[in-house]
Amino acid sequence: MRPLEAKRIVVLAPNWLGDAVMALPAMASVCRTVSRSHVSVAARQSVSGLFELVHGFTDIVCLEGTWLRDAQLLKAGAYDVALLFPNSFRSALIARWAGIGECWGYCGDGRSLLLSTAVERPSALLHQSDYYRHLIQALAFSAETTHPCVDIPVRFIKPVYDQLQEHGYDGVSPLIVLAPGAAYGTARQWEPANVARLIKKLINNQDAVCVLVGAFNDRVTGTAVLRALEQELVTGSHVINLIGVTTVPELATLLALSNAYIGNDSGASHLAAAVGTPVVTVFGPTNEHASAPMTGKKSGRVEVIAHQVWCRPCMLRECPIDHSCMTGVTPDSVYAATLRVMALKDRSRNTIT
Repeated sequence: MRPLEAKRIVVLAPNWLGDAVMALPAMASVCRTVSRSHVSVAARQSVSGLFELVHGFTDIVCLEGTWLRDAQLLKAGAYDVALLFPNSFRSALIARWAGIGECWGYCGDGRSLLLSTAVERPSALLHQSDYYRHLIQALAFSAETTHPCVDIPVRFIKPVYDQLQEHGYDGVSPLIVLAPGAAYGTARQWEPANVARLIKKLINNQDAVCVLVGAFNDRVTGTAVLRALEQELVTGSHVINLIGVTTVPELATLLALSNAYIGNDSGASHLAAAVGTPVVTVFGPTNEHASAPMTGKKSGRVEVIAHQVWCRPCMLRECPIDHSCMTGVTPDSVYAATLRVMALKDRSRNTIT
């Protein structure tokens, strides 16, 4: 079966927010190629909110995380094609358990026999977004979209802005969002003490309001940042802690309202770039050539800060030595990069639909 012959397609999204954002150009091309077909996206609950902000899908299937239940959810859709963005054996097996006859994806992880069409993985190093685009090109979809793009519906703006005002935001000071955590492991995290030094400098020199964001599991890192700050900064209105309390659409809206974003190689960094917020991302053990945030918005700009040492990129979750790739990144260098990207911010260019 070729793409245009499919009547009902389900696209299984990547399991991590950053990967899901990097897959958006490929997904947009799929929807455009088969615009007359029913196209659903199936995603984990932690990622599914992203697709509330994306055009082209007929509906969203929220996967629950158990093999049998997820297969049942897919079976209910009566799909004739499953397009698998995850490389896992699990994703192919649940598609087969769901009775989907056509399963398309990259081969590997022992799942080739489960796929009706298995695509060889590219041998060259590609940016993750191009890796997904390579897959759909091999499956005869068009692949003209090259950058992730997320638009914020108007209905999300006021609740998020009201939340900021409840925490004392005056609506005038520069708003800077920081995500100090990283789901992949502590090796990706810039030192909380350095995050605190950067926040202090942004407040003292720019009169900024700094908003901490992240997943529920990032609360420990957020607490470490707050403990490293002077008490008067924490108790005042210049630091707002929203770690663990925002949905993906709320986070995207907050990022669209902000003047700049600062974070590690994490999902929030990719989301910030996709909504057009100027981004500063600190890279340590991971390869910025494969996973740097990409922006398709005119107001967006991405600066990558990396301290080059002999062992990077190691791709490890935990550093077995001195973590020098991250400890070598100074607050002054991140501060200077933040000023550069803030100079480009034009809120009117962010797309509000």
